[in-house]
Amino acid sequence: AGRIEFVVDSDSDEPAYPGDEFGNDSVDVNMALAGTTTVNAEPYTDEWGTHLSAYSPIYAGNEIVAAAVVDISMDWVNEQTRGLANLITVICAIVLVLGIVVLVVISAVLRVRFITLNSKVEEITKGDGDLTRQIQLNSGDEFETIGDNINELVTHIREIMIIISEESGTLQTASEVISSNLVEAQTSASDVSMTMEDLSA
Repeated sequence: AGRIEFVVDSDSDEPAYPGDEFGNDSVDVNMALAGTTTVNAEPYTDEWGTHLSAYSPIYAGNEIVAAAVVDISMDWVNEQTRGLANLITVICAIVLVLGIVVLVVISAVLRVRFITLNSKVEEITKGDGDLTRQIQLNSGDEFETIGDNINELVTHIREIMIIISEESGTLQTASEVISSNLVEAQTSASDVSMTMEDLSA
């Protein structure tokens, strides 16, 4: 006659007995018995704490024979949420620390590589014009590639200097020939001048 009773109560502390009246949330229970699954829109507080309750119909074939009610403790939900937030915070802190460590290690490695490359370049620049010096790096990374490119540049400059030296020798020879020709031309001019004076006399 419209009485809603317990069949099974999963509460281990104060379980209700079969046949005890279920007086709370009868509207939601009636909706479940009518075939609609519902959940409280807002948590509610009673003598056992703060909860959310869900109601669902139980079918035997095509007929609804009972309703299942599940209470979820908001204290438990909040505890799980806090635990998850703490876990996320710890993970973020660990990732941040690891990131800083990785950045410090990478910076230290790059600094050593730059110092090594710079010292090799200084050896070349302080070599008193010795363009046969080479940068020797066996780091197996981009710094070795930069060193090889600098070696190629120095080699190219050395080849240009050799060409300039050879052309300078040729230019000096040509200058000496021109100077000799100028001396001969001056002598010839003097001879012509003397001849003109003799003719004039």
